[in-house]
Amino acid sequence: MRSFFKLPALVSFHLILLSARTVISSEGEIPEKLKGILLYAPYPKYPVGVARQHVRGRGLFRLTFDQKTGHVAEVKVLQSTGHVILNELAAKAFLQWRVRPGTLTSLRIPVDFQLAGAFVRTIH
Repeated sequence: MRSFFKLPALVSFHLILLSARTVISSEGEIPEKLKGILLYAPYPKYPVGVARQHVRGRGLFRLTFDQKTGHVAEVKVLQSTGHVILNELAAKAFLQWRVRPGTLTSLRIPVDFQLAGAFVRTIH
């Protein structure tokens, strides 16, 4: 009989807005200084199967927003995570993001897909 254990996973990402860096937790909470601007920001999912395969990576994405609707018009991979699946998971989440119309034109977001307990950088 094979036994499996759940491997905790962590996805962290940082918003870079007007050269200020704001950390969003893995729970996807919207930072205080972006409340009222960033209306909906689901974090990328890190499926257990992908985590079990030790697929990790860091990437950089740029979101471009429609000024009239606040919806994401485009997600561009500026730096790949090194894995197509991780890039797709991030892009899928980012396509759901919404901002207050007319507030942001674009946003650069670094993303770290890593196993819990691995080194996590903090940005000051």
